[in-house]
Amino acid sequence: MGGMVRVPENPEALLPLDLPEGEPWGYAFAQALLRAPWAFRALKPTPGLLDLIRWDLDRLHRELEARRRTWPLGALGLRPPHPAEEALLQALLRRDPEGVVEALRAHGPWPFALYRAFRFDGEVHPLRALRLPRRDELVGYEAQREALEANARRFLSGKPALHTLLYGARGTGKSTAAKSLLHLPGARMVEVERLLEGYRPPAPRPFRPWPVALVLGAVVLLGVGLWRYTLPRLPGETTVTQRQEARELKALADKARRTGEVEDLLAWGRRAYELQAFDQAAEAYLEVLKKDPKNVEAVRRVGILLFMGGRPEEARIFLEIAQGADPEAAEGWLFLGNLYFQEGRMQEAIAAWEKYLEAGGEAKERVEALIAMAKAQAQGGKDGRSVYEARCAACHGLQGEGGVGPRLKGNPILKVPEAVREIVLQGRGTMPAVPLSEEELEALLGYLGSL
Repeated sequence: MGGMVRVPENPEALLPLDLPEGEPWGYAFAQALLRAPWAFRALKPTPGLLDLIRWDLDRLHRELEARRRTWPLGALGLRPPHPAEEALLQALLRRDPEGVVEALRAHGPWPFALYRAFRFDGEVHPLRALRLPRRDELVGYEAQREALEANARRFLSGKPALHTLLYGARGTGKSTAAKSLLHLPGARMVEVERLLEGYRPPAPRPFRPWPVALVLGAVVLLGVGLWRYTLPRLPGETTVTQRQEARELKALADKARRTGEVEDLLAWGRRAYELQAFDQAAEAYLEVLKKDPKNVEAVRRVGILLFMGGRPEEARIFLEIAQGADPEAAEGWLFLGNLYFQEGRMQEAIAAWEKYLEAGGEAKERVEALIAMAKAQAQGGKDGRSVYEARCAACHGLQGEGGVGPRLKGNPILKVPEAVREIVLQGRGTMPAVPLSEEELEALLGYLGSL
């Protein structure tokens, strides 16, 4: 590996580099050490590797002195040097392989030493410009943010920490909350690209007999890696927060993948769905459909996952097929009602939710409130109070005192109208999206501001 560390050959080669303020040749060579072929292996060096590093340092030291004599340059950069750059430069000047190892252990190799946020799409790309949110911008979910930060601090300090699932409608602050963790000392973040980034479902097709539609839908869905899920929990759903639950889920997944039996796949899918491990639930139920395209449970759950993934057209096909085959399945009516409601199809939403109640659905009070809200919405009303009473009061109380939904009176989120607008139009948590005209929305926002 000696002689493999690449360094700039002339002043022009310095120009593309992100150099700190100070003597440019030294810091350029320090960055080259961060990129050395042995950089990752140097985290746990062997005696032979230390010899190779020493030989590279001797060569690089001679080349550095030659560049300085041939092309003496003033500062090219404006930013302060990173501690990793400073440490590697000092190790190079001392020709100290142990110093190189210590610096790499403290800061990491390129690009992890110089950056804190990255994107991974098969390769790691540093995010050089990242605007971090201020704490005063994170309004309305203080308790959740504090819990997230406390868990992250435990992880950064080497203590046991939990895997975390952030869920909610688009625009409610999931990504922003995650980015805010970069304010914590030692925190780094990697954004993993979706395997099919930019994928869009095909145009809706006319209804076909359900076995054919299932096969087509399963083919469309196969291979999707990370999906976004935005809908509320159902009764009994929890987040994977306990190690025992995580071990249980892994055991079910291992067995299902090993045997490939439908019953094992269903057991895995059901438990993953209960624990809101939706990526695993999707994998399990899609495998079921490959083996048994007429499995109604898998059809229904795939429809729900499609809806939660923001793909209502495909979700409708699956949910309508499943409820036609098994009208006693309450959860399907709940999500089908939510889907119709988001589309502004109030009468169909009401009918679906009433069937949910007839089927013995557990969330009786919540769904009754949704039905009342849908009925009131159909009646109209343009002033702010009328819009509120028709669309919101069933869940949040006549005076904003709370009920099925959270208390609005005195809620700090009302001080951020744009956030409220997003929540109303896109939904949040257990609250579905409320389709309003711009006139109705402006009237509602004005009224909410007066609570």
